[in-house]
Amino acid sequence: MIDFIEKRIFLTVDVECHSIEKKNFYIDGKINGQYYGLKKILEIGKELSIPINFFYNFSEIHKYGIDYALEIINLIRSYNQTIFLHVHPSFINEYGKPFFWQYNYVKQKELFTLSFSDFEKILGKMPTAFRAGGYGVNDDTYDALNASVDDKIFDLSYCYGYGPKCKYYNKNHINAITLDRKVTIIPNTRYCGLKIFKYKKYVNFDVACCYKNEIDSVIRENKTNHLVCTMHSWSLMKHFYYREGTLKPDKKNIKNIYYLVNRAKKEGYVFSSLEEKMEMNESPNVDDALIICKKPLKYFISFFNTFFRMQSNARYNKKYLGIYLFFYTIIIIVLLLILFLFICL
Repeated sequence: MIDFIEKRIFLTVDVECHSIEKKNFYIDGKINGQYYGLKKILEIGKELSIPINFFYNFSEIHKYGIDYALEIINLIRSYNQTIFLHVHPSFINEYGKPFFWQYNYVKQKELFTLSFSDFEKILGKMPTAFRAGGYGVNDDTYDALNASVDDKIFDLSYCYGYGPKCKYYNKNHINAITLDRKVTIIPNTRYCGLKIFKYKKYVNFDVACCYKNEIDSVIRENKTNHLVCTMHSWSLMKHFYYREGTLKPDKKNIKNIYYLVNRAKKEGYVFSSLEEKMEMNESPNVDDALIICKKPLKYFISFFNTFFRMQSNARYNKKYLGIYLFFYTIIIIVLLLILFLFICL
């Protein structure tokens, strides 16, 4: 197993706008004259004096133009934060498929050639880290990435147990770093947030997904010398199906950032940029699965965490909205029946 010598945590933010008409929901987050999107994340990074690793979707150049891209890039650079390469293939071709694994090796190589060229034209250098849109990589992706770089590069695309989106599988490790020729694969930290018999539900270590008790457990129980925390440019705000007037600051997620930083520092983690020179070494092979719901109390709490995590998705996902509307309708009916029987008797 490969790992860092020092205990490092990488706070990463994917910066992307899936609809230019809804830029305020994805990027700006302007609410009553205050900004809770990308700028808020940058302000928090400045306040806490921590590096944040921003993965900007350079594919947006082909959809929204260079001026739009420069606006985002210059804002990030004005806070002395670093930008890395993020690519959503569907932005390059109007009717393109969203995941890298949906393209063969030749097409993936073409995507890298174009994206590296875009990155170099704007920033004057080649990227030192990459993340695929939707974490949608496969074995061909790493063959194409290796063929596209002259030097080493970090990849932060791999997500263990990420359903149909991530098609790359590491049979030996969940969270440990692995080397694939010139590519250093740093998995997005995944933890088991729910376990029912043999069924395990894995969750991204993400301020928008985690609750404080989970952040605490992941930091304390992690067996590797690194953690990757994922965010998006919209992580600090919430809304109801992108409807105007429903956009609000997400106070839970804002508090989670501060809690994460303070808790990680207490455990000896150093917040790091992927551009820093970092020593790595062979480490003992350990069970790097983060199953944080093994003890009886945590097992019980994990059901509540999962329930409310899925419920928050109902603000954007019609399937979850239907499930929770049905659930609460049944609860109300049952309570009304109990009340009716109580009155009658």
